[in-house]
Amino acid sequence: MSFWNEPISKNKTAGLIVMLAVVVVMVAWMVSAVVKGGGATKESSACLRAFKSAAAVSRFQDTNEDLFPAFRACGSLEEWRAASDKYPDALDGADPDSYAKTVCEQNAAVMGTPICNADLG
Repeated sequence: MSFWNEPISKNKTAGLIVMLAVVVVMVAWMVSAVVKGGGATKESSACLRAFKSAAAVSRFQDTNEDLFPAFRACGSLEEWRAASDKYPDALDGADPDSYAKTVCEQNAAVMGTPICNADLG
């Protein structure tokens, strides 16, 4: 009698179902990890730290210079936008692209950074 023709016992069937369920859960977990931020636009920890630090400064004491480290730490405009979404107080509600464009045009200290070299419109 060949392997494929043998009847499968209830224990083997249950084991196969459990194994299949584990595989399905693992695949779903890996797919969700990629969808939630494992892609190329995921923000770096340095970019997030810079935005977090700028957001922690009181609205009455903050200046554009508080975000200069973020101009250097964020590697792309997408990363800049994602960090701004996570820490909106860093920009005091300003549009991230408009804010970056204005600061880049007026501050030599951030010119040449990835954000200022991006297409800001």
